[in-house]
Amino acid sequence: MNERPGEPTASSRLVELVKVEAATGRRIRRFHELVAFSKEVGLNLGNRDVENALNDIVAFNAVLDRESEGISRATGTLVFTAYSSDYSIGSLCSHVNRRWAERHGYEFACTVLPYANMMAEIAPRKFLGWYKALMLNRLLTQESQTELRARNIGYLMWIDADAFVIDHSKRVEDIVLDHSAGGHELIIAEDSSKCCLLNTGVLIVRACDWSRELWSEVWEHRKYFDTYFYEQSALVKCLRRRGEKLEKIEAFHSFAGGPQVKTFPHCVVLPTHLLNSNVAPHEATARPCAQFIFHALGRNNKLRLLVSVAEYCGLDADGGLPIIREFQLIRGPAAGPPSQEKVLHVEAWLKKRDEKRDEEKAVASPSPSV
Repeated sequence: MNERPGEPTASSRLVELVKVEAATGRRIRRFHELVAFSKEVGLNLGNRDVENALNDIVAFNAVLDRESEGISRATGTLVFTAYSSDYSIGSLCSHVNRRWAERHGYEFACTVLPYANMMAEIAPRKFLGWYKALMLNRLLTQESQTELRARNIGYLMWIDADAFVIDHSKRVEDIVLDHSAGGHELIIAEDSSKCCLLNTGVLIVRACDWSRELWSEVWEHRKYFDTYFYEQSALVKCLRRRGEKLEKIEAFHSFAGGPQVKTFPHCVVLPTHLLNSNVAPHEATARPCAQFIFHALGRNNKLRLLVSVAEYCGLDADGGLPIIREFQLIRGPAAGPPSQEKVLHVEAWLKKRDEKRDEEKAVASPSPSV
């Protein structure tokens, strides 16, 4: 369709008609709905014009959704995590994260179940990372949202079992205020690999109907039940379907020349160091180290690394350590008790650490001379 100079484009006319329909209570959100509507109003636009209109319509609907919720929107946070009972690292991290949540008055929920039980709950999905999607779907039902609002909870924050907060002075409210003043429904970090756009190790999800619909779609995305990168790839695909346009940023990752903070109609994508990074704060690398949450994603010797990070940051990690004598550090249905060699190795490491602490205390506080 050709427009004369100065005349509204076909895409802009379609956007205005959609806004008029929204005033009557009819909401048009998806690409296929927009194609049908363009035919209904006699515009019969091509796919490219519809896509151009969709960008503006997604942003318009996002603002309208937030306005309809009113100023009394709940602002509290529920922090939640889950891990299998044979994964001792989860106990260490949940211990640290619980202390952070308590400091700021957040609710904290931790689910610990046998590995076989967790896998049965997410079947036929084959990767345990899907469990977070299951929990989000349970928390975002309309009934659950009503209960959350009654407790003034407006945000859900998921933290993977091998990640913990290293800066306990930081608050969820600060992250939302700094990067999502418009009230975005999802705050997430880019992935540490260019193979995937997003990393679901830490999620800040606003409890609302848009989030409920999104995570329901993610949960049902069969293509990634047993295909890399599982729930992460499903999330990226569903955001694209919803017109967020993540794929329009050619150099997406900040470490590969992309923008640091990427803002879309409903989601904000942060660089890894601002939300969850696998670069420890005491490591010297080309990439910025973790400033808020350290996530031992893809790292070797996770337990030792996590304990060293906790000590470096002055966190109380000891409360999560005793279970290493009971469970081995590998999760799976075949997991059994740790070998005697492993127990002796860990006990020797702990003893050496305690001796070093005693020596440092002795140097710092010398005995008074007689």
